[in-house]
Amino acid sequence: MYNLLLINEGDSRLTWSESIVKVFKQNGFNADFVSINKNNINTSNNYQKSYITSNLDEILKIVLLNNYDSILLAVGGALHLKILFKLSNNACLFQHKRPIIISGFNGIEDVTDPHGLYCRVGSDFICISSPKVYKHYRKYLETLNYPTDSLILTGYIREIWNDNKESCDTEMNNIYFALQPAIVNHRKELEYMGGKILEYCKKYPQRNFYIKNRGRSRLSSVHFDLEPS
Repeated sequence: MYNLLLINEGDSRLTWSESIVKVFKQNGFNADFVSINKNNINTSNNYQKSYITSNLDEILKIVLLNNYDSILLAVGGALHLKILFKLSNNACLFQHKRPIIISGFNGIEDVTDPHGLYCRVGSDFICISSPKVYKHYRKYLETLNYPTDSLILTGYIREIWNDNKESCDTEMNNIYFALQPAIVNHRKELEYMGGKILEYCKKYPQRNFYIKNRGRSRLSSVHFDLEPS
C-alpha cells in the first residue's frame, strides 16, 4: 500500500487537489491531509489522518513519521518554495529517499507571468491545465536550459467534469468567479472584465453569477450590475 499526503492552505486549490487524491485512492493509495488553514480541515472519509499546522518543522516531522511515497503540494507560490526547500534540505533524514512531490495549477494561468511556474520548479511533476499554458511553460524552461520532463499536461481536473460531463451544461445553475489580486489593478481591466461577465449573464439569464473579491482593498467597493436586461 502506498501513502499520499495532501498539503493544502485552504483555497480554491482544494477542489483541484481532492480530485487528484480521488484518482490516487482509486489506484490503491492511502491519503492523509495537512491543512495550513485551520478553518479548512477536511472531515470527509477521503483521509485516514488529518493535521492542522503551518509550521514547516511540524510538516517535516509529519512527512518523516508517516514515510509518504508522494506529496501533493497544493499551496501558493511562496509557501510552496518554503515547503519544497524544507523537504529537499532534509532529504538525508528520509528512510529511503524524499517523497515524490506533485504540484500544479488550479486552472488557466496568465502565461505572461511565469512567477507561478518558477515557484514550482523543483517539483517532480507539475500538472498543467491547458495546452496553451503547457507550450508556453516548456518554452520558459527551455530558455533557462532547465529540464521540461516535470511538466505534465493533465487537463482541467475537476471531479464533476470527469464523472458528469453530459449533464454539466444543462444542470449548471451557479457560477462562482474568484478575482485574483494582481489581475484587476486598473479600472479599465475591471470595465473589460465586467463587460464580459455581463455578456455571459445576458446569454444565460437563468444562472446565478457570484463574484468573490480577492483584489486590492482600494477596489473593494467596485461592483458589477449583473442583472440581465
